Amino acid sequence: MENLIGISSGRPLRMGLAKALWTSVLATLALALIAPEAHAEIGEKLDYTDYPVPASDENSLGMTLNRNSPIRHDGLTYHANTTWTVNWSYNWIEENGYCRLSNVVTNLHAVIKLPRLEGGDSGIREQFDQYLEALHQHELGHYEISRKAALDVDRELRALPVMANCQRLNDTANRVAHRVVARYTEEERTYDLVTVHGRLQGARLDL
Repeated sequence: MENLIGISSGRPLRMGLAKALWTSVLATLALALIAPEAHAEIGEKLDYTDYPVPASDENSLGMTLNRNSPIRHDGLTYHANTTWTVNWSYNWIEENGYCRLSNVVTNLHAVIKLPRLEGGDSGIREQFDQYLEALHQHELGHYEISRKAALDVDRELRALPVMANCQRLNDTANRVAHRVVARYTEEERTYDLVTVHGRLQGARLDL
């Protein structure tokens, strides 16, 4: 739906479906004069969590979800939530008066939160399953954007040139990485606008 040692940032929930993306970004630094850099790998992990939604014979499925969803922001209620964190770390090496990055490692961890219907007749369950599938696919679109963010962070860090000052290199590296995250945060907003927050992908319920 935004630190070098502990910088975190966040952006608001998406309108419509349910998205609170709090992007925490951690860059851990170490000063080391070590051997040649090994090839860095991007680690990816996607987890799922859910929240219970007791079926109701009195209310529509949309209203039931609204009443039971714990995902709320600015007075609005959402039905799903995707969070992701990009972590980057590196060493630097100082040689002959110049400084370069070494051992760049970038990791992505994302969590998708979805509703879980409890009870209900076959008609309600069928309606819920169709909605859940569309909701899930929309959230996976956000996860794919987060993957691109992690890949670009890693790519741009490893492409940084040598610099005459290690502190300048360090500051540049973190500024570049945060800029990448901000760019993909904006891409998520565009994704929501284009899909009308998932409605054009079938994630729509009448109240």
